[in-house]
Amino acid sequence: MWNIVCDSSCDFKKLETENPDIRYVTVPFVLSSNGRDFVDTDDLNTTEMIDYLESQSTIHTSACPAPGLWANEFEDYDQNIALTISKNLSGSFNSVTSAKEMVLEEYPDKRIEIVDPLGTGPSLMLVVEKIVDWINEGLNYEQVVAKANEMVGKLHIVFSLCSFENLVRNGRMNRIVGFLATKLNIWGIGMGVEGRISIVGKAKGVKNMVKNIVEQMKKTAGDVQRVIISHCLNEETAQMLKEQISEAFKQVKVSIYPTRGLDSFYAERGGVIIGYY
Repeated sequence: MWNIVCDSSCDFKKLETENPDIRYVTVPFVLSSNGRDFVDTDDLNTTEMIDYLESQSTIHTSACPAPGLWANEFEDYDQNIALTISKNLSGSFNSVTSAKEMVLEEYPDKRIEIVDPLGTGPSLMLVVEKIVDWINEGLNYEQVVAKANEMVGKLHIVFSLCSFENLVRNGRMNRIVGFLATKLNIWGIGMGVEGRISIVGKAKGVKNMVKNIVEQMKKTAGDVQRVIISHCLNEETAQMLKEQISEAFKQVKVSIYPTRGLDSFYAERGGVIIGYY
């Protein structure tokens, strides 16, 4: 049995595979505001969460999964692969590393590999998707782990947000480069660079934002093969992106998913995150 465990920065709720030897599960972040907690499980109502957060003037916070949650998911399985949001954005990587040490101390024969895709949302999804493909192709544990770690260097992530408020308030990016421009219809465009957030531009209006993102993709990846778009309550813009990306990169497969709790928390309403290789 293969056991794939992600923190809830991965926007997959389930895998599109019929292989009974593959288990997939997520361990939840907790998003909090003004005494109310939102646990990022599969049944979290992200629309309700976003509505609530927007109604509060206090600082909102996020807490990564505790080591015990990770350890619980490893104890019953011998072949484990864990993926987390970039260790440069969260303590989730350190938490799962502690969990690995705890489990191996009691069960030294278990195999637990931790993969840091240096991003969030689509970055994890792209790696998980390929892990499933490699398992279905019959690769063994060592081969799958080697390919997953090699793939990290080929991943790219670009995103566009109307608001960087939660990222700035929670120390995920510098206050000087973060900005709040929702009312001005200004989109900030950023990229993941070595697991950190880098602002690369801004655009007035959705059409200009989409055009800018496609240009960034051409610069960074050339011949794009696979794209996953996560969106926070913004299916319309995600579809527009899909159309323009499909036109720019022939034969590319583009999939769209709604953001789960953590990515909704930081992308905020309207935000889009695009992972590709």
